[in-house]
Amino acid sequence: MSKSFKRIIAVFAVVTMLAALFCGCKKETAKGSKTISITAVFADGSEKSYEIATDAEYLYDALDEQGLIEGDEGAYGFYVTGFDGVVADDGNQEWWGYTYGDGSYVNTGVSETPIFDGDEFIFTLNIGY
Repeated sequence: MSKSFKRIIAVFAVVTMLAALFCGCKKETAKGSKTISITAVFADGSEKSYEIATDAEYLYDALDEQGLIEGDEGAYGFYVTGFDGVVADDGNQEWWGYTYGDGSYVNTGVSETPIFDGDEFIFTLNIGY
């Protein structure tokens, strides 16, 4: 075999290995492929807004990643008892509820609520039942 033929074989082998390497790589989605907006309304009427970039599928996971949510797992999913460090006081009949950004009710618990890019939610500390 001639030297030039051996070089051609070597170059072909290297190109083939590089092509296999690049084709075998998985394309990853960008971190934070969804952005959701959260507004918290506290008992005194003050509000705080949050923009969350996440890859989470469910609202609970996105909020938990940020350390914004506290609560207990119950028969109907995760029960929110606190948001951003503000814990509802059962003695005052306080409770955290949440709606979509347009004010319509969410029919699932936070652990079962799927999120999509651009979603908006409002968490409100309510008093009384």
